Amino acid sequence: MALKVQSKEIGGVVYEVQQHPARRALRLVARVGKLGKALGGVLEGALSGKGRKLADLDVAVVLEAIGAVFDVLTPDEQDAFFAELFACTAIVEPTGQRVPLWPVFDARMQGRALDVYTLAFFVLEVNFRDFFDGLASVPVPAGVVPSPSPST
Repeated sequence: MALKVQSKEIGGVVYEVQQHPARRALRLVARVGKLGKALGGVLEGALSGKGRKLADLDVAVVLEAIGAVFDVLTPDEQDAFFAELFACTAIVEPTGQRVPLWPVFDARMQGRALDVYTLAFFVLEVNFRDFFDGLASVPVPAGVVPSPSPST
């Protein structure tokens, strides 16, 4: 089966995201799992509408999610997470040439923090949207009581 590839323009730059190969995706899922609890509360309400995508979130939600990441990851863990996340992402130059993002990340993303996080959500969507949709449809087994949300 071919890997899925999707493109998106963010901040005037076109990025091409290739779905991670299976083993790399499993490593990434483990890293995402560490963030899951922190991000879950932020994203749950924001994605509740049918057809909503991670990459379509508004700026306020993205900023709240960034705060959740800072609460959970050390700077070194965050760097390793983004290196893994963007490993299969390329910049599509106006000439059509594809430039792997991570080797040029510092130079190309300087001063573009919001674009970094918007792109991160898009990469997660390309790689894991089906997985998260599938989890949402799994019924809770009898006798299992979901944890109350912090607001209750």
